[in-house]
Amino acid sequence: MLKLIKLTVFAMGISLFSYSSLAAPVLTGSPDNYNGLNNLEVGGLGTFNIGIGDGDCASLFSGCNGAEDFTLTSLIEAEAVAGAIADAFAATGQFPEIEPDEFAGCTLTDVCQILIPYWNSIANSGVGAAQAIIASFGTGEGVSNWILSVDTSVDNGVTFGVVSQVPLPGALVLLLSGVLGLGLTGRKRKQYQAAA
Repeated sequence: MLKLIKLTVFAMGISLFSYSSLAAPVLTGSPDNYNGLNNLEVGGLGTFNIGIGDGDCASLFSGCNGAEDFTLTSLIEAEAVAGAIADAFAATGQFPEIEPDEFAGCTLTDVCQILIPYWNSIANSGVGAAQAIIASFGTGEGVSNWILSVDTSVDNGVTFGVVSQVPLPGALVLLLSGVLGLGLTGRKRKQYQAAA
């Protein structure tokens, strides 16, 4: 039984590795108007889809007035996503040829700031943002202060990133539940044998 569990755990590890290595980031939209980045792996947090577009926080984030409106719940998470976006467009990233004015909402040729908002659970009363900076002189990430009233449609160099987490594939969830079932069955069998 132990051998079967070890084999199952090994197969699960191979499945996770192959899933994460096959899902490469994909740009959505068209040249001169990229409006998203899908399957972006953010170390330690998972895989995310990021929609890129203009507007104000309330219209893009279901009111922009509570934790339930946001996928990210801390500055650390927002900075990690912003850093992964910046890395994807850096000189050594997957999309080094994309210029700042090719993103939806950005028309400046030298810089595009993509705001990645999060609910500030410490203050429990506002929204903060990290920013992915895509620039002709290099990429990076930084922190932007409160964005509750920002309307990016009036700024040619700033746009929003609407973040959503990509769920694990159904087969992987099924595999994990099978491993859990095998473990519980083995435990019950040991308890039954010890009682007999």
